[in-house]
Order: sequence, then C-alpha cells, then structure tokens
Amino acid sequence: IKCSGDSTAAISIAINNALGQSPFVFNVRRTLPTVINYGTQTSGLAAGTYTITVTDAKGCTDTFPLVINEPAPIVVSRSIQPITCNALSGISLGSITINTVSGGTPNYTYHVTGVNGYDKQFTNQTGALAVFDVVDFGFYEIIITDANGCTWSEQNILIASPPDDL
Repeated sequence: IKCSGDSTAAISIAINNALGQSPFVFNVRRTLPTVINYGTQTSGLAAGTYTITVTDAKGCTDTFPLVINEPAPIVVSRSIQPITCNALSGISLGSITINTVSGGTPNYTYHVTGVNGYDKQFTNQTGALAVFDVVDFGFYEIIITDANGCTWSEQNILIASPPDDL
C-alpha cells in the first residue's frame, strides 16, 4: 500500500500441488484491526493482519499469517502570518509557513496556490520548515505530496489583515 488508508494491496497464493489433494480452496481473512472475510479476493486489500487458509479436497487445512503494512498518514504543522500595516513600515504581506511534515513517504513537495495566480512550490523537502512569503489578501490552499504521490491538502486558508491593525 503506497498511501495511508488505501485498499490497494494484493497477495499471490501459490499452492504446492504435490501436497494435499486438489481441488484447493483458499480463504483470505483479516483479523486486525477489524475482522473482514475477503473470501477468495486477493486484491483491493486494506492494511492489517491476515490469515490465509488453504483447504484441500479431503478437508485438510493449512494456514499462513500475513501482515500488510501502510505508511503513516501525512501530518502537517503549519502557521499563518497575517497581513500587517503600521505607520513606520507600511504594509507587510502575509506568509504561510510549513513547520513540519511527517508520515507518508519522504521526500515531499510543498505547494501553495491562491489568489492573484499565486502558485509556488518547494520540491525534495525532508519535512522541515519552509516559508511561502509575499502572500496577498485572500484564500489559499496547501498541498503536500509525498514520494509515492500521496497527498494531504488544506483549502480555504484566509490571509487577511486583523481589524485592530487597520
């Protein structure tokens, strides 16, 4: 599984026909975190702990435990600096700061889009701090993409001037 929460795993079951008597029937059952009986389904599987059971024509069985892992979810810590205005320096445009990124599969692309055609990205990021500055008034979106193409996003981030700063 390349992205957290996806059900994209597939398993291959190879049966040794020299042991037991055909025909063979197999069963795929997830036991953790919740029990799901997938029957003979071998693709579209979610992360978890599985038991594969093979039963031959005489009713003899063999089981095989299997764990399917997934990356941790992408987690982003971000902060916003609003637009400011003061008598000495005039207008100071806002910023969006990506403080940290974790989970998924590093390295990451940090991407911010917004009003007035704002579109900036930093590639090959390790999860460390990056600042998107000179952000004008309006709504913005942050998109984080990991090495597997998995994404995290947050929309409608408002950069504005606080009322007491006018």
